[in-house]
Amino acid sequence: MNHKKNIIIALLAMPLGFFSCSKDDETTTPEPETLVVVDPKLEQALDQQFPLGFKYNLQNNELTFVKVFDSYTNEAVERDLFDRNDADAMAQKFVDLIPYNIRKETAFLYLTGSRPNGGNFEGFVESINTNDNTHWLVALGIGSYIFADESTREENLIGTMIHEFAHIKSANSEQASRNVGNCGQNELDSGQECFKSDSYMVNFYNTFWEDILEEWTEDSEAYYNAHQEDFVTGYASSNYSEDFAESFRVFVFEDAMSTGNTKADQKVNFFYQFDYWKSIRLAIRENL
Repeated sequence: MNHKKNIIIALLAMPLGFFSCSKDDETTTPEPETLVVVDPKLEQALDQQFPLGFKYNLQNNELTFVKVFDSYTNEAVERDLFDRNDADAMAQKFVDLIPYNIRKETAFLYLTGSRPNGGNFEGFVESINTNDNTHWLVALGIGSYIFADESTREENLIGTMIHEFAHIKSANSEQASRNVGNCGQNELDSGQECFKSDSYMVNFYNTFWEDILEEWTEDSEAYYNAHQEDFVTGYASSNYSEDFAESFRVFVFEDAMSTGNTKADQKVNFFYQFDYWKSIRLAIRENL
């Protein structure tokens, strides 16, 4: 994901190398989650905050086209390279990839050319409830898809969907709260969430970032250049939340546990410890 987003959502101690891995057919799909429908007044406020383009409602296990915002402009649309049929197909791809029983928090999907404050991007997520993290929107950048090399276009799009979904599942109401600036003891303040002390993100942070944060903060680019084998991609070095999401993307794509010894390999294998992430991986891989 070649986007530098300030929204850290969707934007972490354990011994490595001793993970046990169940076979895919031995891992069960997560139980469906109970979730209330977004309040219409909240949705109206959301429309004012995020006039992002093609909007779809994903609630109640239905993909429903809502509108195209009047303020939406994009080079691909202006050049007739992307229209409603293309948008419907891309939205359906997301729905087909992420089963409803594990994406109930995802209330809306936007397909758009730029962020609300401008600038191209591949994707981002945002909690749409100011009090907690029970409802989310996903925005996918159509420009990064339409203008991408055809040989890598589909894989990149699916990778973006998986990456952004990891942000939601790692920062939902079970994992984090919105009490930023007033985080509890041993919680992790990301600037957007307070990750709970027993959350997967805190585990990941404690394992891979706590000891490097000071050096990384001084010069993140220099740190990455000196430690490229520690990250699955360059973008993963942006911060611990992006490192988590990028490592999860690779975890889903790869067929088996990594046998390498790099820190990047350890980050991918991190997820094999947890039935939660293994079951999500299986559910997505069934649709790849």
